[in-house]
Amino acid sequence: MTPGRSGLLSGPDDTRISYRHWQPGDDAQLWPMINSVGWLSEDRYATKFNDLGLMEDSIVVAETDGEIIGHCLTAIRTLIHGEARLRFGNVGQVLVRDQYRGQKIGAELYARTLKFAEDHDISAIWLVAHPGRGPAYEMYLRRGFEVVQGRMAAIGRAEPSPTGLEVRRSRRSETRIIANLRETFAATTSGVEDRNTNVSSGTEWHIVRNGETPVAAAAIRRVDDLQTVASLLYATQNDPTGYLEAVITKLELNSFQLHGSPRGHLVKTTPWLPWEKRSGENLIYIVSLERLFHQLAPFLQARASEIGLGSARLTISTGNERLTIELADEQVGNTDPRPGDTELRFDRGGLASFLFGTRDLGEAVAEGTVMLGAGDLDLHTVSAWLSPFDHCDFTQLAGW
Repeated sequence: MTPGRSGLLSGPDDTRISYRHWQPGDDAQLWPMINSVGWLSEDRYATKFNDLGLMEDSIVVAETDGEIIGHCLTAIRTLIHGEARLRFGNVGQVLVRDQYRGQKIGAELYARTLKFAEDHDISAIWLVAHPGRGPAYEMYLRRGFEVVQGRMAAIGRAEPSPTGLEVRRSRRSETRIIANLRETFAATTSGVEDRNTNVSSGTEWHIVRNGETPVAAAAIRRVDDLQTVASLLYATQNDPTGYLEAVITKLELNSFQLHGSPRGHLVKTTPWLPWEKRSGENLIYIVSLERLFHQLAPFLQARASEIGLGSARLTISTGNERLTIELADEQVGNTDPRPGDTELRFDRGGLASFLFGTRDLGEAVAEGTVMLGAGDLDLHTVSAWLSPFDHCDFTQLAGW
């Protein structure tokens, strides 16, 4: 890893602030900053480059006179979206030392994130921000991010009981099993990352079997001094209660924590658990509408076949971009708008919420927050074509 200096800013009293990429030796200064906010463990940050989503230019630091005063990390994430794979940038650990706030350092770090997105074919940026914890949350909203989903957690007590299911810790040779369960889960649930294992330090995967058949996988991590099911993968036509009981029994847990999402299948099917909203909102910013729909093309092609749509032209309009999706000869491509196209306008955001299944298009059109222009496609067809997901669970992406 080599530093990459990319500009200077002048602050008060002629303070000169430079920006560069992470380099070996930085952690001695960075860890006390990161530890002060309690977001993750020292081991997890120290082993950050075990994460295959981190590139040489993923981490940007701000410094002055050799002192690191700011930090931002962007990891590449690939989301399963039917047959498509969406390339996202996950932004985290955005920090500026207290005495240097108000000098637009955070804004400059974010500008470097946009440059990273352009360099790595990223169509959207995803992050978790906390309302009421400093100016970052409002800054992201001003820059075009939209809230897609909140976060929930439940802390329960259990008396381990036999379930007839076998549970054992995943072996290295069994990563394909977890990948298959992830794809099964993602068939009905958006916001699921495409990866075989969670590479974060301190996470264990356990596979649940019914006889010889793998039926679920649970990612276990210690959070807030509680053993936590950070992710649970399974077929959503099944009740996950038995899988949870099997894991709890195997690990001999008297108390446990679950992470979930408001529109997630796990939360909906376990209303008896004491689910509570937790701090943090999942925010998404679409970097490039053209890039996003290019990556969505395999999904749109397969979905058109499922609903019997033979040909179509749909123009998508956001605040600063406009493009047309054309379906012809069972192929989907981006093209220029023309008169007579059906047009879907998201002037005040909402496209990400609709695509990921946390916002109903019909309700948005009825409220006037989204507009559907005249054309050959009706509202039902547009909605069925673009967003068929029953559930959305960004817990599976975040892992907390």
